[in-house]
Amino acid sequence: MILDHKLGVQLANFPFLHIDCVENRDRETYGGLRKVVRLMKSLKYDSDNHIKLTSYDIVGIAYAMPTSALIAPRELQLSLLSRLKQFLDHLAGDEHLRNSIRVPDGTRKVFCEGYATKEQLAAMQDEVDDLVEAVAKDLNRSFEKLAEARISFRPQTPIAKPHFQPLWTKQHF
Repeated sequence: MILDHKLGVQLANFPFLHIDCVENRDRETYGGLRKVVRLMKSLKYDSDNHIKLTSYDIVGIAYAMPTSALIAPRELQLSLLSRLKQFLDHLAGDEHLRNSIRVPDGTRKVFCEGYATKEQLAAMQDEVDDLVEAVAKDLNRSFEKLAEARISFRPQTPIAKPHFQPLWTKQHF
């Protein structure tokens, strides 16, 4: 049990269960869950608007995304941004869905009194929308849509072989 100082009540806390749930979903999505969480956290901290979503709530929102929406091949990882936007838009408009989302360990709802609010969700939506617009504007130059944009990865440069001559070779023996 931990004390929620805002509400003045003790809450069940299962940090290892939370970590296990997140790790399992991240494996199922080939790393997509953590990418979406990192994106949302980066937007939160880089925002000029003060977004008051907690890290726990951000993980809960991303965790609620359909597994299929969190899976993207390496070269199509930008599609996670458009899928996040679609999910946040759906979440904002669907009160039943919003009120049913729970944190990964299931101990509480994400959107409830004293925690995430529709206004905080709207602030995150604004940041995601701004990023989508900026990326789309940049992609317009190459006539690509966000969902179709590919990231090309260069093959890794092999490590150079050492440039030395052995003191003794087979000829010396």
